Amino acid sequence: MFVVSSVFELKSVRRVVPCKLTRRKCGGLLAAIAALTLMTCGELPRAAAIVVTDNFSDNNDTANPQWIHLNNAAGSTGQTWDASGGKYRLHDPTTTTFGSVLPGLEGYGFVGAYVEPTFADVRVTVDIVDFVPPAVQSSYFAVAARLNGSNALPSEETGFPLHGYSYQYEGAAASGNGEMVLNILSGDALRDVGSFPLTLDGGKDYRVIFEVIGNVLHGQVLELDGLGNVVATVADQTRDLDANPPGVRNWDGDPNTPDAEFVPYASGYSGVYGIGHIFYTDADFTIDNFRSESLGTVQPGDFDVDGDVDGVDLVEWKGDFGLNADSDADNDGDTDGADFLIWQQNRSAVPSAAAAGAVPEPATLGMAGMATALVLAGVRRCKRG
Repeated sequence: MFVVSSVFELKSVRRVVPCKLTRRKCGGLLAAIAALTLMTCGELPRAAAIVVTDNFSDNNDTANPQWIHLNNAAGSTGQTWDASGGKYRLHDPTTTTFGSVLPGLEGYGFVGAYVEPTFADVRVTVDIVDFVPPAVQSSYFAVAARLNGSNALPSEETGFPLHGYSYQYEGAAASGNGEMVLNILSGDALRDVGSFPLTLDGGKDYRVIFEVIGNVLHGQVLELDGLGNVVATVADQTRDLDANPPGVRNWDGDPNTPDAEFVPYASGYSGVYGIGHIFYTDADFTIDNFRSESLGTVQPGDFDVDGDVDGVDLVEWKGDFGLNADSDADNDGDTDGADFLIWQQNRSAVPSAAAAGAVPEPATLGMAGMATALVLAGVRRCKRG
């Protein structure tokens, strides 16, 4: 089941306006102005903080939400993505022959998937309900954030095409005892920036949580009982890429460019992936109860908390105006014209594609501004009443 949290409430503005006129007169004035605002700008739903979830009860990965498949990162073929049983199994038979093109990828297989939208600061939560038990021959699985979504084939010039961050279980690591690893996915392939010894029991379920806030990577693994309840935290690790930079490397994967410091990723998609090897075993893991949610520091005016300030945030402000403090950019406890001005000052230069349809025409926006001024004047008049 997919959820993008949203809500639309049209409450009487008079409930939040001190008024010495009669309730009927003051309320009628503000209701008329609110109606004018809706007529000029359009009545659109107000988005709350963005949360995407999927428990796969619809037995597909094609809608609610749509999972976008990744299969080319290692040049392997024959992958399958199967949600028909109410859980989501990803499998790769490790058929790559790309070692001849990009040395180091010999025998590897890759299968992954991600969901939209892009997030900056994000928490990704996934239940791992089936996987290859830890052993020297085990495959890997990972929860990922800020992915660039590239499904290009690897090449000598670009190296590993999929970029982002991940929290990965490597069952074959530590002589088959296993490790949890914080990774940077770059042209330099997967770069370990924090390892933690951990042996997962193939007969148990686990919840993997991966947070990226600013340039801090934080991963946790929670053991679950048969009912899905958390019984223990078995891993908890953090890497601050600002305080502890990953160093100078060939991050872009191009042997013709000089090594350089890593440039942190600002935002991207959330998802999962698995890696196998012909000398080990197929990539094969099953997930349930996926959740990706925006969080962290919010830029003033970013009312829908998606990492930018655009027309969608204007829609949010319109829905919150005079009703609550959900679009309170100046932290004064309400949503008013001052918050609109902050949105206007911080508005992104190029609106996102998703926001394009929500941005009013200039004349409409001007009328909305007039309506805002009328509301504020009405409030002042009511207070003087």
